[in-house]
Amino acid sequence: MRIVPARPDLHEDLVTLALARSPHATRGEVVHPFEEPHEFPGLAVRAALDDHGTLLGWGAVARPSWNPPGAAVFLAHVAAAHEGRGVGSTLRQALWDRLPEATTTVRTRVFDDEPRAAEIARHWGFTVEEHSISSRRPLGDLVAPEPGPGVSLESNADQDFTDPDAVEAMLAASQTNPEARAGLALRLDHMRHPTPPARSVLVIARVDGVPAALTWGVLAEGSFYVAYSGVDPAYRGRGLAALVKQHAAVEAQAAGATEALTSNEEHNTGIRRINAELGYIVRNGVYRMVGPVPAPS
Repeated sequence: MRIVPARPDLHEDLVTLALARSPHATRGEVVHPFEEPHEFPGLAVRAALDDHGTLLGWGAVARPSWNPPGAAVFLAHVAAAHEGRGVGSTLRQALWDRLPEATTTVRTRVFDDEPRAAEIARHWGFTVEEHSISSRRPLGDLVAPEPGPGVSLESNADQDFTDPDAVEAMLAASQTNPEARAGLALRLDHMRHPTPPARSVLVIARVDGVPAALTWGVLAEGSFYVAYSGVDPAYRGRGLAALVKQHAAVEAQAAGATEALTSNEEHNTGIRRINAELGYIVRNGVYRMVGPVPAPS
């Protein structure tokens, strides 16, 4: 077995292996680091090959721009036919030397119906930080929502707000979700345009002109990935979360989306209830795990 940097011409093979190994994964999320490397500072991708050049597995480390300081991510995918040969451990050892400078913690994820992968992650020192539930909503025959009195909707993927500081403050106040408490808070600059043909969808609800709620996601290859929805606590209880999510879904459908996908922490019952009312159906769960930086092997 040899570990080599993954050349761009290998990326499609890497994606194919990852999707075969983890059927719950979507192509959009697997190719994200390859298509948007500027969002993954310090990205290093390594492939494990046998003596004949057969791809056994691959892994990557990076520090996504939305992660808290010092937090890197590590992912590894091993072909099912080559499990039990130490491929994952070898990739992990090779990638520790490529962790971004000043890394203090490493995050990874494991689908909750892959007990062997979870066992290996725990053996490597990872512990569960949260259990995230992923849901899917088919898009078809959507009706644009009607805002109530004093409420207006604004689609503004370009972020040419007349009051950017107020929008940023609303976004910060809205993040009482478990992910934000774990240090994964979002800012508007995380919501800039992705590389075409992917496009950003950003919808804001205003109450008497004041920013009150927001939803944001990325449309790519027919799927609308809803990354965040939130309401300023001062304006909760008015149905604004469902309003912005429905408006964003209508906009995404008009741009070619056939489905909407989203993930929420297991105990975030408020947004999960809203998703169910909007027609989202649970697809799978993911354990998001965190561990310290191990000493080099």
